[in-house]
Amino acid sequence: MRSLRSFLAISLFVITAAVTVANHIYGWLKLEASIEQAIHQEVYRETQQAKRFLEEAANQLDDSFSLQLINNVLLEDDYASFSLLAEDQLNQYSATLTATSTLADLLHIELVELLPRGHVEYIDRHLGDYLISTQPVCLNYEVNCFRISYQINLNERLDSAYAQLTQQSLFNLLFGLLGASILLIAIHARFTRRLARALSVLTRWKMGDLELRIGLDGHDELTTISDAVDEIVNQLSDERVALVESQQLNQAIIASAEYAIITLDLDGIIRTMNSAAEELLEYRREELVGSHSPLVFEPLNQENHQTITEFLLRRRHSPSQTNTQAVFAQSTFISKSGRTIPVRLALSSLFDQDRHHSGFVCIAYNISEQVEQELQLRLSSSVFSHSSQAILIVNRQQLVEDCNARFLEIFQVNRTETVGHSARNWLSSEHSSAFFNYIWRQTIKSGEWSGEVTQETANGDIFPSELIMYCVNSPSGDIEHVIMLSQDITQKKNAEERLEQMAYLDSLTSLPNRFLFKDRLERAMTEAIRENTVVALMFIDLDRFKMINDNYGHEVGDELLQLVAARLKQTLRPHDAICRLGGDEFTVILKQLPVNSARDLAAKTADRLVNALEVVFEIGARKIYVSASIGITLFPENGTEFSELTRNADTAMYIAKEMDQCRYAFFEDQMLDINRRRLKLETALRRDISNNALRIAYQPLIDFTSSSIIGVEALCRWECSEFGIISPEEFIPIAEDMGMIDELGSWVMNQAMKDFADWSALLKSPAYLSINASPQQFRADSFSDYLNHARLQFNVSPEHIQIEITESVLLDHAPATTRQIRELRQAGIRIAIDDFGTGYSSLSYLKRFPISALKIDKSFVQHAANDPTDLAIIRAIMAIAIQMDVSVIAEGVETQAELDLLIREAVHCGQGFFYSEPLYKEELVEFIRGFEQH
Repeated sequence: MRSLRSFLAISLFVITAAVTVANHIYGWLKLEASIEQAIHQEVYRETQQAKRFLEEAANQLDDSFSLQLINNVLLEDDYASFSLLAEDQLNQYSATLTATSTLADLLHIELVELLPRGHVEYIDRHLGDYLISTQPVCLNYEVNCFRISYQINLNERLDSAYAQLTQQSLFNLLFGLLGASILLIAIHARFTRRLARALSVLTRWKMGDLELRIGLDGHDELTTISDAVDEIVNQLSDERVALVESQQLNQAIIASAEYAIITLDLDGIIRTMNSAAEELLEYRREELVGSHSPLVFEPLNQENHQTITEFLLRRRHSPSQTNTQAVFAQSTFISKSGRTIPVRLALSSLFDQDRHHSGFVCIAYNISEQVEQELQLRLSSSVFSHSSQAILIVNRQQLVEDCNARFLEIFQVNRTETVGHSARNWLSSEHSSAFFNYIWRQTIKSGEWSGEVTQETANGDIFPSELIMYCVNSPSGDIEHVIMLSQDITQKKNAEERLEQMAYLDSLTSLPNRFLFKDRLERAMTEAIRENTVVALMFIDLDRFKMINDNYGHEVGDELLQLVAARLKQTLRPHDAICRLGGDEFTVILKQLPVNSARDLAAKTADRLVNALEVVFEIGARKIYVSASIGITLFPENGTEFSELTRNADTAMYIAKEMDQCRYAFFEDQMLDINRRRLKLETALRRDISNNALRIAYQPLIDFTSSSIIGVEALCRWECSEFGIISPEEFIPIAEDMGMIDELGSWVMNQAMKDFADWSALLKSPAYLSINASPQQFRADSFSDYLNHARLQFNVSPEHIQIEITESVLLDHAPATTRQIRELRQAGIRIAIDDFGTGYSSLSYLKRFPISALKIDKSFVQHAANDPTDLAIIRAIMAIAIQMDVSVIAEGVETQAELDLLIREAVHCGQGFFYSEPLYKEELVEFIRGFEQH
């Protein structure tokens, strides 16, 4: 404002001075002409005065000359008839005129010749500093005219006039400056302070304070302008508030958007990005803003690449807003970690306030799940089309909506014969409609069903099939379809039959083994109850067989066993059963014995068996004699449970061995001493379990390839104060019968995990702890929970735990057992089947349960070198393990030969006395230290 006032003051002063100087210069330029004009006017006045003087003088003259002169003067405007004055008269007039003239510069009066009218001239001439002006005077028409000459000092007149002009210019300049000052004061009083107010407000506006207003009072133009500016600012302020609110709203929307929003300039430099973009790209905002974008690197296909490229090129070469249409495409982003992220892009242009193209906005949505779903759909479609299984898609009305090519191939039909028809048509006639309705209801109820069925092709061929049915739900949870997958398992069934023969039949004698024996005995007991008959169970043990085996070798011993089996089988009735439990132990099940004569018939059969075995056996050049001891127990007289009958028969057999005369013995009450011993064992076991008096021994598990310890098996040991060391095979069943197996198992679990930290830290590589679990422990709902609680308590990772179970656990169809096995496996705990191949089982459980390892029983290991059947079993187990991707552990490795054989058969892990017997904790620690040093 101060500069404005200075500018106005200087401008007014300069203008005033310039006007004064210009006026002075103009007056000076016109001065001489003005002076000459003034002189002419003055000369004219003097001349007129001279004429009047001459006329007065002529009145005093008497001669004609005077009259003529007066007449000429009176006729001053008529110079045509001037008369010449006499020389003396002219002199007289001249003197008189000079004396009476007010002009000091009057020189003289001279006569001129009479000239025609209009030829008398006015004459002006300069002589030095003087101006000589001559004026003609004619008094009448008869005389000559005369001139009156004046001599005037022009420079004096000019100097005087210039002095007056300068003085006037100074006065004008002074008054002009005074007026300018007064004007400035008036402007300042009326305008400057108000302008200062306006400029101050404008300055505040420039700084961003739009709340202030000029608000000038008055009714002049400045007030009108300030009011108009205030109104404009009010509108701008309102627009600014609306803009700020809009920006805040947009920022809030962008910040909270689940889509990644990124803005870029024309060079591809990132300007802004929201939190969703940070999360998607795994970059912080400050890492990317101001840098080139990591955006469209890998278009999903050529079409998308061309679409994006054309859009970017078109926008970059089109500076004005000619096309605001966005482009949509699929592409990929590369995250900070290098992860490829498929996205759905929306690219559109940004324009500045002049509607020129200024950049791009990119909105990206992570479509990883969508791409994955599409991939899964394509894979599912491919699997559906190329699956080796026959697949039907069935609606809720049990009608087929679609089928794959494999189904048409297997059932030898076309699509028109399948689609729209009932799904039950593809089960064989062996299954009724009620059966199909049952499995359909089970599928709808539980979401899935699986089992073995028989199916029939269009040509009537019937084949076994594994059928899996599961529901497909809508997003709302309603069942829309049922998928039926069937697989021809003819080859599998044949293989299973061969494996079952290997598993359930003794490989040496082809007799049922101990697993099938249990089934046969239980079936016989069931029939006896139903038919009110008696079952006789015989346990047969060959006497001195060990001596024969040791003296003649295993080959002779095996051949002897084969001959014994054949002779026993020939002696029995067709519907009786004979089994080999192992070694030289056989069992005979006599069925359908009448109640009144069962004992006699059993005795007679025993006599025939004993007598048959006493006949010499010829093996090569050798003649071998054997005898047998037979223990007999009757169902239901001597027991009603499998374990009870076998225990009583075994007791009777040992009694028979001690008899000198008879080679067989019936179970009698006097043999209950064994039971009394058992009772004492039960009491002692209950006491010692409560007092934690049992101990745990650990047998190392060795990796044959690296010769490293990969784990240990925890084995419970009991030294009874009355009976000494009791085998686990004896006290574990007692604990199960007493219902204390859970308590015993919990103690073993806690103690073993507690000891785990002490010995596992000594190993160079991670190892696991293998713990045996009883079937009864799995029947309780709390087993898996207790195991997880124990491992958390002792900080043992699930991958460092292996639970060993017998095949009987897997055969238990109790829901609690199935659920807990799956829970343990899902938690990362290994599940191993102990003594695989020696129990009664169905191989189907290997498919139904998530098994981690199979343990080959020591009976197969110890005879594999000399028994092709045992070796075949080992190979069969390895084949199963390889196909099912489970590991194999060999038990009872006692010799180098056994170890070499296992390694040749690709068995890489095992345990046995060859490496170490079961060791107590302190002994195990020493063993590990010594083993690791080697």
